[in-house]
This record gives sequence, structure tokens and C-alpha cells, in this order.
Amino acid sequence: MRANKRTRKDARLLFRQCLAADGAIEDAKLRLVVQRVAADKPRGYLALLNQLHRLARLTLAERTVHVESAVPLDAAQESAVQAAAKARLGDKIVFQKSLNPALLGGLRVSIGYSVYDGSVRGRLDQLQESFRF
Repeated sequence: MRANKRTRKDARLLFRQCLAADGAIEDAKLRLVVQRVAADKPRGYLALLNQLHRLARLTLAERTVHVESAVPLDAAQESAVQAAAKARLGDKIVFQKSLNPALLGGLRVSIGYSVYDGSVRGRLDQLQESFRF
């Protein structure tokens, strides 16, 4: 279901009311907005709720940090990565970590839809690609 321009604008205005000063979603405000829209049922309210859901999902993805490493991170390394992510994104982040032995060494950090690859596997792939004609 494609939302029209007015619905997208209304969803953005409502969604901005649900954000804290640092850009994080305030759950209680978002719940209240969704409940009010669902209770009042204005024209096109389903499209409006879909747009609110889309905006919330995108905002949450921007604050999700996924760290892949070849070996388990020790406490100091993990806290350093978390501190760097908090400095960039603010305090309200979702931090996920996983092991990926295929990386061989280093880290691959995904923040939202951006990937920062500092792994040995990534560098080997870049080197291999540079030798192709």
C-alpha cells in the first residue's frame, strides 16, 4: 500500500514528536501516538500507521551496531567499540556481537546500513579485486 504525500508528511510530523533530543525513539510517546491514531481512525489511518512503522524501523536500524569478529572480544576491546559507537550515535544504541571465523582477523562493524570492514578477509578480497583486469 503506497502512502500519499500528505500521509507521509503527517507520519513524519507525528514521528518527530516521538523522538528524544538525541534522536532516539521514546517508546512511551510512540505507543501513545499509535494508540491515538488507532483509536481516532482518521482517513487513511492504516497507511499512516504503516509509515510510522517504517520510520521507527529505519531509525532503529540507524542505532543498531553489529560487530563481527574472528575471535571473541575481551572486555576492554568490547567497551572500546561500544564507547566509539556511543560517541558517534548517542547513548541509546543496540549493540550486537557475533563470531565469524571466516573474517580471519579484525572486525566488521555494521551501523544501520553502513558496513565498516577492517577484517583480514575484507582486505584480502580488496587485494584480489585489485589484481583483476
